[in-house]
Amino acid sequence: MVGSENPTAFADPLGISASIITADGYLAMGRRSDRVAYHRGFLHLFGGMLEPGDRTAPPPNGDFDLAGSIARELREELGLEASELRDMTIVGIVRDLSIHQPELILDAPVTLNRKELGERFGAKADGEHTGIEFLHDDPDAAVSFLRTVPRMTPVAQAGVLLHGRCDWGDAWYEQACYVLYGDVPARS
Repeated sequence: MVGSENPTAFADPLGISASIITADGYLAMGRRSDRVAYHRGFLHLFGGMLEPGDRTAPPPNGDFDLAGSIARELREELGLEASELRDMTIVGIVRDLSIHQPELILDAPVTLNRKELGERFGAKADGEHTGIEFLHDDPDAAVSFLRTVPRMTPVAQAGVLLHGRCDWGDAWYEQACYVLYGDVPARS
């Protein structure tokens, strides 16, 4: 049985995704391929799941190395080296209700510009994504992008909004939510 048909089959894993910010001021997201289990053809942040190997020591004392985990995912999906990542910031945690999964979202600045990242993506071709799309890191561009881009995952939408909240403030975030959804999402 597919997990979306039986929510009790989930182990409630924690996803970890990055709003990648290029050196020349763009947010990068991947268009998901038909090979993935959920949200085929949707625009999504790059990332994955915390894995047992991401622990700093064996359980029960082993904490997860979040920076190491997202660095691993970005290496797998984009061919990024740890030296190409700058100081990452956790911007929030959301739950994609369609797949019953919490997702930790980070802002992840990189040293590559949009062209270099696009070339790196093309050379990597991980099978999870069919393309890379860019959004100018600008408050007006973000709202327009969210209103017009077809088929975008809830996590990708949240990633843009939480990035904006951190960079452009609560007033921008609330206004963007009202424009897009008619209300501000409830915090829990």
